[in-house]
Amino acid sequence: MSYNFNVESKKYNRRIDPQSASEDDFSGYIKFKTELYEREKWFDENLWETFTYYFEKFNLDNWKMAEKEILQSLRKTLRSAGVHVNKDEVVVWDALNEMTTTTKFSPWTEDQIKKSLRDKSFNFTSGKIQWLLENNFGRQESYNTLESAKIQIETCKLEESELPKTQNLLLPEKQLYDQQPNYLADIGRQSGNLSKIYTENMKYSGENDSFTYKLMIFNDNCSRAGVTRENFSKVFPTMLKSLAFDYYYASIGAMPQKSEGICKMFEEYFEGKEYKRGVLNK
Repeated sequence: MSYNFNVESKKYNRRIDPQSASEDDFSGYIKFKTELYEREKWFDENLWETFTYYFEKFNLDNWKMAEKEILQSLRKTLRSAGVHVNKDEVVVWDALNEMTTTTKFSPWTEDQIKKSLRDKSFNFTSGKIQWLLENNFGRQESYNTLESAKIQIETCKLEESELPKTQNLLLPEKQLYDQQPNYLADIGRQSGNLSKIYTENMKYSGENDSFTYKLMIFNDNCSRAGVTRENFSKVFPTMLKSLAFDYYYASIGAMPQKSEGICKMFEEYFEGKEYKRGVLNK
């Protein structure tokens, strides 16, 4: 009988009970989840969260009940999408069983990424890892930012030296008048580009998700959208949803001007000692 995803979804959309599942159920459930992950295009921490949730009740014997080829396909899908499942010198069911016991998402290291790419039949679909590869693991972006800053400084020095003295005296007011329309247009364009990239799963809610990780996604998306560093604070609400979004606008009057100050304010409010104490007291 041919495989039908829609039919299988009726059987395996919810978590199965390993205690009552048959041998066919183990293979069918794992195969369905593998295809689901590929169809829904889940990556990195989001994929790790859903994987550990749907397989947390599995033990080593349960994994061994499934066909080995199906387990290998699941491992490859997870690895490609940014979830680091061990592959070196470990049997596939041991690697998957170990992954279900993890309590924290572990990003890939540079060495792990490079080693995996030695296999020419393997490639990463994770946008986060693709960005690291395209930007020499963040070093290229840092270099470009530094070079751009140097060029801007030298250009400003040259322009100032060529201006007449009378024009220099009027420069601040004239710059503000001339550049304001362009400045607003740039923010609008950059904000629009950033909004097109963002999905709900990428946003920070302030509820059981990591601000540090979501901020990394924000920085990556800003880089892709061409958002300049000085505009980060203006487009910051794009990365928010739910409680975090409400908190931003409820505190808009006290919000710092610089993005570093905003980040510190959010970390202290949602992940600081007072917030954790409040969660524990609930």
